[in-house]
Amino acid sequence: MSKRIRGPQTRRRTFLKQWRLHRGLTLEAAAPRFDMSPAQLSRIENARSPYTQDILELAAVVYKTDVASLLFRDPKNSDTLWSAIAAAMERAG
Repeated sequence: MSKRIRGPQTRRRTFLKQWRLHRGLTLEAAAPRFDMSPAQLSRIENARSPYTQDILELAAVVYKTDVASLLFRDPKNSDTLWSAIAAAMERAG
């Protein structure tokens, strides 16, 4: 039987950490909302552990944004279109 060899996995960068910081949350404050330890959340934020769709959807609620923004947009970026969308979402509650 041949063994399966796995090389190092490269994970796509996300903006989870940037969104957490943008909302003024520490790892210690955010982690319980995800039912995980601060260390686990840190590993996900730093692409050392994989994230799931459930984590992304929960993060969107916790960080008051959408899943696409968590994956593609730094909240400090002042891109006009994204800023208008974010402002409209915040006004909508």
